[in-house]
Amino acid sequence: MNQSIAQTLRTLVAKDQSNWHKLIPSVMMALRMSTYTESTGYSPFQMLFGKEMNLPFDISVQPKDGMSKTAKSHLDTLIDRLKIVKDIAKTSVENSQEKTINRYDKKAEAPKFRVGDYVMLQSMKVPKRFITEITPKSGWSIYVINVGQK
Repeated sequence: MNQSIAQTLRTLVAKDQSNWHKLIPSVMMALRMSTYTESTGYSPFQMLFGKEMNLPFDISVQPKDGMSKTAKSHLDTLIDRLKIVKDIAKTSVENSQEKTINRYDKKAEAPKFRVGDYVMLQSMKVPKRFITEITPKSGWSIYVINVGQK
């Protein structure tokens, strides 16, 4: 989740990073309601509450007189939904992890560099006044002059 927050902020933040703190509520709401991972198939909000998140617009257009359920039956329904969602999500995560491992294992190879190859060296140096996690990644194109054993 932290990586997703940083990645989203990196795309939205101003160049001088002066507005990042104002973006946090919107970014968090977007991440909580989106099913950005196929491993569970559910949004974080749905995993926690057993239902889809109501947006401010959804709340404003809902009828006010449809509240006939008792609190107990509503709570029981939510608990049942949560159990089902968590069971399905657990199975989905296990299946997704297995698929990811198999897909990686089929194609994984150690990189083979040759003298004269151009590679990208990622720079992790960020000026002190900036926040490392939300600063765009940069690097230099360099070429290989020597290849060692490992």
